[in-house]
Amino acid sequence: MVRIINILFGCLLTSVGVVILNHAEIVTGGTAGLSLNVSYLTSLQFALVFFLI
Repeated sequence: MVRIINILFGCLLTSVGVVILNHAEIVTGGTAGLSLNVSYLTSLQFALVFFLI
């Protein structure tokens, strides 16, 4: 049970970090960075682009 809570907490921290980067318009590497770049260049929402990538 503790392992599942730790995994969920890690996912929460990661998603909060990506949202902060999105609002600050700072680009990071990896899948999140590619998604942010595509969402900046198009009118698509970041969440949709991140899901598709």
